[in-house]
Amino acid sequence: MKHIQLLLVLLITQLALSAQKYEQAYAAGNFEKAIKYAEKAIEADSKNLDAYLIKAMANYHLGSDSATREENSFGIESAFSTLKLIIRKDKSGAFVEAHQAEADTILFAIYTVANTALEKGKTDKAERIINDLIEIEPKPAYYYLVGKMWFDQGNEFKAIAMFNDAAAKIYLDNKAGKKPEPYLFEIFQVLAENIALKGDYTSAYTIFNRALLLFDENEIDEVYYQFLFPIADYNYFSYDTLRQKSFIFNLDTAAQLTQNPQQFNELKWKMLVQFYTTNVADNYYEGAGFLSDYVCAESKTDFNQFFYHQIIDATQVSVTIDGSVPLDGRQYMFTWLRLQDCLFGRSSNTAMTRVMDSLLQNQHRVEASKWLYNLKIQKVDAKKITEYEQALYQLIKNADTAQFAFMDLYDLTFYFPQNKNFKLLQEKGAYAEIVKLINNNQFSAAGKLLRKQIRNTPNDKTINDLYKRWVIADYQTNYLGSAYFIDNDEWGGSVESCEPGKLTAEMQKKFLQRLNYVRRVAGVPDNCELRESWNAYCQSAALMMTAEGDLSHFPGKDWKCYSPEGAKGASNSNLSYGYSAVGSLMGQLDDSGANNYFVGHRRWILNPSRKVFGHGSTAYAMALWALGGENSDYDEAIVKEFETQYVCWPPEFYFPAALNTARWSFSLRGANFDNVTVEMYWGNKKIDVSIQEWTPGYGMSTIVWEPQTTYYDFEPENRYKIVIKNVGIEYWDEAAGMYKSSPKNFTYYTTRLY
Repeated sequence: MKHIQLLLVLLITQLALSAQKYEQAYAAGNFEKAIKYAEKAIEADSKNLDAYLIKAMANYHLGSDSATREENSFGIESAFSTLKLIIRKDKSGAFVEAHQAEADTILFAIYTVANTALEKGKTDKAERIINDLIEIEPKPAYYYLVGKMWFDQGNEFKAIAMFNDAAAKIYLDNKAGKKPEPYLFEIFQVLAENIALKGDYTSAYTIFNRALLLFDENEIDEVYYQFLFPIADYNYFSYDTLRQKSFIFNLDTAAQLTQNPQQFNELKWKMLVQFYTTNVADNYYEGAGFLSDYVCAESKTDFNQFFYHQIIDATQVSVTIDGSVPLDGRQYMFTWLRLQDCLFGRSSNTAMTRVMDSLLQNQHRVEASKWLYNLKIQKVDAKKITEYEQALYQLIKNADTAQFAFMDLYDLTFYFPQNKNFKLLQEKGAYAEIVKLINNNQFSAAGKLLRKQIRNTPNDKTINDLYKRWVIADYQTNYLGSAYFIDNDEWGGSVESCEPGKLTAEMQKKFLQRLNYVRRVAGVPDNCELRESWNAYCQSAALMMTAEGDLSHFPGKDWKCYSPEGAKGASNSNLSYGYSAVGSLMGQLDDSGANNYFVGHRRWILNPSRKVFGHGSTAYAMALWALGGENSDYDEAIVKEFETQYVCWPPEFYFPAALNTARWSFSLRGANFDNVTVEMYWGNKKIDVSIQEWTPGYGMSTIVWEPQTTYYDFEPENRYKIVIKNVGIEYWDEAAGMYKSSPKNFTYYTTRLY
């Protein structure tokens, strides 16, 4: 018994001495000896966790210290292997908990090894280490590294799943009171952005919003804002009402969660206006209702003016296929009145009359006329409407006519057709304005006002006399004033040397003067331009036509004086041979010849959308660039009226005899002339006409006819009536889900002036 006790004492003493050796070696920085002594201690007692820990930490130092890591490249991995053994042996976890600092040191080091392996493409090694790390402690950073690894391997599905696990772990840790490290926000950013790429924006918003709850750093707000901004800026969801609303709701949530709400609120209001704008045409009340809910909730009083201007802008006289029609702003008024109640507590009548009183007091005549029309639509007290009409009449009557647009008075006669005072004011004012414009050679503005006025009062003698006065003055100034001819030595080029030449600035100025003149009398936009580069192409084309003695839009390379520039000009131009410059222009408007029965040249010249042309002429040929080319059309808003307004040649109402042609035409955008009939009268005499085959294309859709008999005498005026029946007008049939055609008749008058 004494011998056994002695052996036990010796064993305990030996173990104690061994423990002292590995601890002493480790403390002295002799890590290799510490490992050796620790291993001996482990051989003696496999449950000696202290020895395992010394061995692990010694390997860590050998693998991480600059002086030893080159010879101990696997030191950290050995430390990690030993730590795994400790964890398995420490059933209660008490030992690891007591030495958490050392464990965390090794775990962080092996995490760095895994990251480095991943960067070097050693994915197998990285995956093995990270899986072990997750098994030990499922930290979000480990999930993130696995996700990154899957991304590098192109497996987005697994990567997003791992990021999702990481985000969920951070969220749960936070609920348990464990605040995440700031750098972990990147997990949420990457996850949200990649989910958004898959089209799941709702989940992306949720992830970012959770990040706002979890992290306090300002940079997170900026990252989120930069994620949301392009969605708003490019209006990604303009086609989807529900997704638009979801985005706006999310911006509202983000503004409440962030430390910098202003930029999110600004984005929210931008999107609210976009939502309203994109939905106003198809479902006004949904778009306006959604916007006004926010306006009322947040007391955004500036939207009071927003909807006021919507009312004013919507109130106008629109030219339709059936004539001029007054439009009002009743739907916008509905929203405006709602805002008056929720923002200011005003009743409808009080709010509307308050604005009207202010407009009259401040002498805002045009806005007052439009607002008054909307009061009439809203059925405000009739007596009050009459009082306002009288007050507006006095205001306009006493106005300085130099500061008032009589085109607006024209609109007023449509808003209040029974008010004779308004009609007299409009006519008197229009007469004076037209006379002033003609006297100042402002023929374009005079023509616009004349056409409106004569359509409004076609039998008014004064306006008809003024129209004739305008036609004659414009003819004398701009038709006769633009006449010129090009002799063989005046175009600056040579057929012999194939030199295209260049027309003088004065020649081009006169040509443009004539071009704008004929467009103006036809009633289409008349401030056209010539583009210098196109002039050069057309000049080369005119040279080729002159040299070859022929015309072609696609001349071959064997043509005399062929050039690529000339070929380009020919393919985009009206072409004439035998005469040039303004003479050719009038010949193209006439469009005689068997091949020109559909008057294609005329249609391109009078195309309302066309703004930019090119021109080149020799003494014997002319090219007018009238097809194709970038940035060559008017803004659609300028030519919108020609969606419903027809264009005639010879012109409607009055025209000088010099503009008479053998072929008459009637053009209307999108019209179908398959079943059309044309009747033409000279006084009471019906004139036989030959209707030419309808040929679509070439600018506006056009029907052409030729009067078959002598239909004029040499009286100063010859008046004609034209009736065009069964013009097919396309419209969208919602029930049938297709375009259909409805027949319509048109009647117009024109007078030929000698």
